Amino acid sequence: MRLNTLIRRIERVRDEVVPAVRAACEKEAAWIVSANLEQLAEGLNAEGVLMNGGEYSPYHLFRRMRRGLPVRHVYLDFDGGLQEGMFVEYSETGFSVKTSDWKQELVDYTMETGHWPPGNQPEYGPVFGLTAEKRGELARRIAPNVARTVRRRLLG
Repeated sequence: MRLNTLIRRIERVRDEVVPAVRAACEKEAAWIVSANLEQLAEGLNAEGVLMNGGEYSPYHLFRRMRRGLPVRHVYLDFDGGLQEGMFVEYSETGFSVKTSDWKQELVDYTMETGHWPPGNQPEYGPVFGLTAEKRGELARRIAPNVARTVRRRLLG
């Protein structure tokens, strides 16, 4: 293969990398939701930080204990709807985890401000999304598919 031909193929493939990554991520949607659920079960937000330092307000601590729910850290699972409705939404530049539950408005507010409403308390940070560690796992999961697509375009 001539060098000029290879250069043209590489230039053509460059524009196809993002769609290849998106296609590979779409195949991993269930894993992405599962990974985000694991983080929430550990009380971690998308930055890998314990939401509100792992502490409930006295009011919510009492309500959770009365229901027999765990209180080691913030779980965001009082009634279950927020986490049960989680799904992945894709855009031109990436993806985001959302929920079909009415609390999506609260999540959006938290993503913008870092605080769970109302009254800008407590501090949760971005509750949906993958930590750096989980993003690394996702990259390792999709790498073979993306490499296969790029290789096929370069050599085909």
